[in-house]
Amino acid sequence: MERKITWQLSSTDPENATNLDAIRQWWANLRDREISWQQRILPPSGNPEDLDWESTRFDEVFVIASPELRGITLYWHKPGDPQERNITARKLELDRLHACLYVYSQAQQQVILRVALPQVSYQTLELKHPQVSYVADGDNRVFRFRDADLQMEVKVILSAEEVRQLQQSWQ
Repeated sequence: MERKITWQLSSTDPENATNLDAIRQWWANLRDREISWQQRILPPSGNPEDLDWESTRFDEVFVIASPELRGITLYWHKPGDPQERNITARKLELDRLHACLYVYSQAQQQVILRVALPQVSYQTLELKHPQVSYVADGDNRVFRFRDADLQMEVKVILSAEEVRQLQQSWQ
């Protein structure tokens, strides 16, 4: 699966219509989910990843209602507001890895919107110089990392394919 899917107005890319349909489905699947809605001025590079997406007081978090893509216009409702809102896009970029959609407005060329699902926050556990053990258990490989000082054990179960991928990443 591709990390990013892009649709652009007047593009000759043969996947443009397919990409728009994938974005349409993603947008519709936001129904009744909490999203973050952020608006920024495009950087000179035009790359949204160059922007600071840390939350500001102008950003909104709300449960989106009735998200729909009709043609090239995104429609939605905010909770408790009967008025349907919309924005017509000149470009849409769906980042599947980060679960967010970048919307480049037709009306405001210098503005970019980012609609995102709340990010999962992972807790990091740091084990320094743990005791490591490994056991093959059928099709799986079981790694155990023990830290005596913390009295903590981390058990990681990987398939043979996942072990191969891990080995390849070390090379």
